[in-house]
Amino acid sequence: MNRGERREEIFRDDADRERFLETLGEVCVKTGGQVPAWCLMGETDQEAVTPG
Repeated sequence: MNRGERREEIFRDDADRERFLETLGEVCVKTGGQVPAWCLMGETDQEAVTPG
C-alpha cells in the first residue's frame, strides 16, 4: 500500500496509473509473483501480492 503525503494525489493522470500497472506486471514476470487484486485511487494504491 502506498499513500500520498497529506493525502496528496500519487498519480498525475491515467497514463501514470497505466505505467504503474505495467511496471508492476514487469516485476511479477521477473519474480514469478502474482497480484490477484489491486485498487488504484487518487491518493493511495493497494495490492494483494503473492510471492513467486
